[in-house]
Order: sequence, then structure tokens, then C-alpha cells
Amino acid sequence: MRHSYLAVSIGMDFKLIPAGTFTMGEGDDAHEVTLTEPLMMGVHEVDLPS
Repeated sequence: MRHSYLAVSIGMDFKLIPAGTFTMGEGDDAHEVTLTEPLMMGVHEVDLPS
């Protein structure tokens, strides 16, 4: 069984983004995006010191 959510030992949380096609953006900036494979994406923004 594949899980749609993952928490790793360093405290980062990830969510499964399934393969497929979706619209990214709004209005004139909208365009179609296709993911050919599923991927795990962090659920929180990561900020690095400058």
C-alpha cells in the first residue's frame, strides 16, 4: 500500500502528488502541466538564510 503522506526523521512533511495532467495558474497565465510520474512534495515552504 502506498501512502499519500510522509513525515521524515528530520521533521519535514511530504504529500504525494499523483501523475496526471492539471492546469497551473489562472487567467491568461494558465497552462497545462503533465506529470509523467508521481512525486513527493514538501507541504511547507523551505527558507534558506541569505
